[in-house]
Amino acid sequence: MTSREDRIVYGCAAVLLSYPGDQFSQDMAAVRVAAEGLGRKGAGPALAALAQRLDGMGRDEAERVYVSTFDLGRRVTLNLTYYSHGDTRSRGASLAELAEEYAMAGMRLSGGELPDFLPALLELAATTKEGSGILARHEPSLRTLADALAHESSIFREVVEALVAMLPRSGRRNRPELRLSEEGPPLEMVGLGNLPGYGVGHGGGGHA
Repeated sequence: MTSREDRIVYGCAAVLLSYPGDQFSQDMAAVRVAAEGLGRKGAGPALAALAQRLDGMGRDEAERVYVSTFDLGRRVTLNLTYYSHGDTRSRGASLAELAEEYAMAGMRLSGGELPDFLPALLELAATTKEGSGILARHEPSLRTLADALAHESSIFREVVEALVAMLPRSGRRNRPELRLSEEGPPLEMVGLGNLPGYGVGHGGGGHA
């Protein structure tokens, strides 16, 4: 059973790893309050520090940093099945299965958002009993993301590392994940055409 503290961490991380929205300053303030309530152990300090840093930048600069980190390069993506499948037909099947799990858990993705988008997975973990187990299955890909952010000296690194530390270790990553950690996802968009209702770009946007 996911603890209340874990749900708070997942919810805060979902906000911090989403594209800055219209309520950016209010969101950052709310994350700081929630994170500081977690105390000085676990993920709380990393969440509070990132919220303060992003808020200090202002929304325009935070948007620029977010886009340059997650949308412009090949090494870093918040769509976690890239790290295990690349853009292959097996990834399309994995996304379709994951979308069904969202529906079974009673969560609806907004149009154009892929079900492997990390903020959506975090919201699922924060709000449903099934979500933490679904997120835990992606621990190897989350570790690969953390490695990629560390390589880029990204301000988002510590939050992702804190998430990795919360999840049960799934064992050694497979060869595709290790390769993608070094090279980034391939550019080709293969095998996703049969997944109705979802776009194929890296994830910004909201989720509900």
